Amino acid sequence: MKGAAGSYGHHFISTVCHYLEDLMESVRVQKEANEKFASQCLKFVDLLREYKANPEADPQILEKSLQEIASRSKRFSKRALILENSSMIAKVIADALNAKGYSSAHYFQ
Repeated sequence: MKGAAGSYGHHFISTVCHYLEDLMESVRVQKEANEKFASQCLKFVDLLREYKANPEADPQILEKSLQEIASRSKRFSKRALILENSSMIAKVIADALNAKGYSSAHYFQ
């Protein structure tokens, strides 16, 4: 939908789908979906419905709504890979990074 919308000149739909895809990716990385995730997804869907109902709506208002929703869903927009032999140290590093807004994956043997 993201690519097709852009191809037909519906750049707003393409942008909303891009943000929704980012949100889904962050949940995939965290391997945890919760009520907040579902609520954020539905807010993006509501915004798409609003655009569908009134495609001639003021683009600035729609963009502002999109940015408000996106800013709430961007908690894990940064990623880090932790290469550490100690699982305990890797967990401490991951917790610190998560507190700073990173999603993290670690690898150890």
